[in-house]
Amino acid sequence: MLDLRLASVRWPEVDALAETPLVAGLAATAADVRARVVSGRPLDA
Repeated sequence: MLDLRLASVRWPEVDALAETPLVAGLAATAADVRARVVSGRPLDA
């Protein structure tokens, strides 16, 4: 599959609110979890 974009079918107005692409959001989340693990901070804080 070449196109992995997600689009709301039920509530299309939600798409206009998205400011961060999915891939960027996943990368930011992974970086945060990695930083917490490395520093010994709790993951749920």
